[in-house]
Amino acid sequence: MTDAPLMEVRGLSVSYGSVPAVKDISFTVGRGRITALVGANGAGKTTTLRAISGLLPTSGGEILFEGAPLKRSACAVLDSGIAHSPEGRQVFPHMTVRENLQVGAHLVRDRKLAQSREERMLELFPVLDERQSQRAGTLSGGEQQMLAMARALMTGPSLLLLDEPTMGLAPIIVGVIRELIEALGEEGTSILLVEESADLTLRVADDMHLMDAGRIVLSGKTSELVGTDEMRRLYLGGAATSPHTSKGKESLR
Repeated sequence: MTDAPLMEVRGLSVSYGSVPAVKDISFTVGRGRITALVGANGAGKTTTLRAISGLLPTSGGEILFEGAPLKRSACAVLDSGIAHSPEGRQVFPHMTVRENLQVGAHLVRDRKLAQSREERMLELFPVLDERQSQRAGTLSGGEQQMLAMARALMTGPSLLLLDEPTMGLAPIIVGVIRELIEALGEEGTSILLVEESADLTLRVADDMHLMDAGRIVLSGKTSELVGTDEMRRLYLGGAATSPHTSKGKESLR
């Protein structure tokens, strides 16, 4: 296996009009690793994910994916092997669960492969299997989040961008989402995660990049960063932290 990163962001800058939101940031995402962008609200994390996925124009820098420059249109990014599960879920509310999954596979030309992926998603997310014919807009918040993740995974991505997967969810559902992220990591799925729950992030992330005011101020393995003063001050609100917990092996079935 090559030691080269799956994705390398070099000097990325993003502005909203004349206001800079992301300022000349550089970081990498390793192959088969869960990498977290962390920091306070407004640090630029979601903006960074949206810029990578081609939903926002960049004002500087470049992104290399699999060693080649990443094309900047959303369709080209998706076709290259990067899928985005966005903040706020954004499922198609008037379509059924199964139809939402099929939308996720619209670029998959091999119908047998698409069917196989759909079966895998229903196995990984059993609640969706129970609600295949139900309209997505009638699902609970947690079920909609699972559907958004499953829809993104239908593309068979090399890298999953996962933005705030537990926002607004009950603690018991947060635990389910954590187990799903851990399971994906165990399968070797590369994930770039933005997540408001520090506890979840510290449990699942292999690597972390700490953002503050649109800049990357600290990068490294989670186990090495968790006890630093800068991490506590800018991400954990000065609270004491527990040692990094290894990823769980719990079954989802």
